[in-house]
Amino acid sequence: MSSFYAASATEFIQDDPQRILGLLTAKAAAAHFTQQRREQTSAWLRQVQILQATLTEILQQSRGWEGNILLEYPIPRRGKRIDAVILATGCILVLEFKCGFKLFERGAIIQLEDYCLDLRDFHRESRSMPITPILIATDAPDTPAPQGFTSDQVQSVWTANERNLAAKILAAISKHSNNCPPIELARWDNSQYEPTPTIIEAAQALYAGNNVQKISRCEAGIENLTKTSQAVVDLIAVARSQSRKLICFVTGVPGAGKTLAGLNIVHNNSLHEGELGVFLSGNGPLVRVLTEALARDHQARTQSAAKASRREVSAFIQNVHRFVETTSNTARRSLLTV
Repeated sequence: MSSFYAASATEFIQDDPQRILGLLTAKAAAAHFTQQRREQTSAWLRQVQILQATLTEILQQSRGWEGNILLEYPIPRRGKRIDAVILATGCILVLEFKCGFKLFERGAIIQLEDYCLDLRDFHRESRSMPITPILIATDAPDTPAPQGFTSDQVQSVWTANERNLAAKILAAISKHSNNCPPIELARWDNSQYEPTPTIIEAAQALYAGNNVQKISRCEAGIENLTKTSQAVVDLIAVARSQSRKLICFVTGVPGAGKTLAGLNIVHNNSLHEGELGVFLSGNGPLVRVLTEALARDHQARTQSAAKASRREVSAFIQNVHRFVETTSNTARRSLLTV
């Protein structure tokens, strides 16, 4: 994965905006974004002009400062691209532009936070690096900087306009330690994107009696998976001890591992005492694909017949609609019998 444009701050401010615009347009076409709208082209040109003026101001105010900039950095599998990323010593700044906007809309803030969480969780070269999101509504009024400094890798969203963007970037950078090594542009730009293991990999590991954490790749997924699984298991223990019913909602960006956490919680023997649960999904194709994958895996490991393997794994994951229909019919028959 790589951006449409990448350069040092010095190279960027000396570059011709029209040449940069041509590169962005060509890369968009190569990435099969065939319906390039005039509004996007105009927005790109304004963003480039704002960023060139901003970085010029930063370099004038902070002698010796070195940084790199990337434009249109893709988020794999989501069909999204980050408007701009500034790599400074000690931190990563993620910029989202809303040209012509006078307000900082909630949807834009959520979108920007999601980008930063993707980098934190899945981007190898961003691992453990402080990430500061900055939302730029070009025509919005001035707003204060966030108070304090959070311990989380992803900081609170900063807001800026065209006039004070340079000051906000300098303030954000100053909050981070410069003891970190410089971020190498090409390495960061071409970093591996490492999501959690595929659902099929996880299901096969769990069905074979292994802990899914053994195949979790070396990124935030293993820590988040452990914490999420343990939190739900703790609630299960509370519900059992108090004879209560609880509903747990697990949220996260696409690819964060929500389904993986569900499989791990329901079917991992190390998390339970006694009878395991049933993983129910309303996604019919997912149920069919997982069932077939598990059946083939079971057949290969046990040398069983294909039909016997399918029957064996059918209790591992079930379609929630059929489950509800079956249990409802059973309940009705019980009531009629009574």
